[in-house]
Amino acid sequence: FILKEMQWLATDFTAERKRHTTSRRKLANGVRQHFKNKEARALTALTQAESKRRRLAARLGRNVQKWWNKMDQIVTYQQKIKYDQERHQAMNRKLVKLVQQTETYTKSLVADSHSRKHRGKKRPRQRDVNGENDGNFDVEYSDDEQIHQLRIEEALAVGQRRRKIHDYAR
Repeated sequence: FILKEMQWLATDFTAERKRHTTSRRKLANGVRQHFKNKEARALTALTQAESKRRRLAARLGRNVQKWWNKMDQIVTYQQKIKYDQERHQAMNRKLVKLVQQTETYTKSLVADSHSRKHRGKKRPRQRDVNGENDGNFDVEYSDDEQIHQLRIEEALAVGQRRRKIHDYAR
C-alpha cells in the first residue's frame, strides 16, 4: 500500500509541477503581454498627441494665412485710396492750370477786342423800316460790363467742368 501511495504521490508531484510550470508560463506571458500592450498604448498616445499637435498647427497656420490675406487686402485698399487721391490731386492741378490758361487767354481776348474797338468804328445797329431792332443785333457792353459778363460765363463753365470731374472721380 505505501508503494502505491508513493507512486501516486510521485505522479501527483510531477502533475503538480507541470501545472505550476504551465501556470507560471501563462502568468509570465500575461505579464509580458500586459507590458507590451502598455507600451503600444503609450506609442498610440504619443502618435495621437503628435497628430493633435499637427492638426492644431495646421489650423493656426490657416488662421495666420487668413490674417495675412486680410492685411494684404487692407494694404491694397489703402494703396488704391492713396493712388486715387494722388490722381485726383493731379487732375485738380491740371484743371487749375487749364482754368488759369483760360483766364489768360480770355484776358488777352478782352484786351485784343478792346484795342480793336478803339481802333475801328462802332458798327451801327441795324434797324428795320419801322425803326425797331430786327432781332439780329449785337449787344454792346462797356468794358466793365464785358469783363463782368466774361467772368460770369467763365464761372459757369468752371462750375460745369467741376461737376463733370466730380462725377468722373466717383
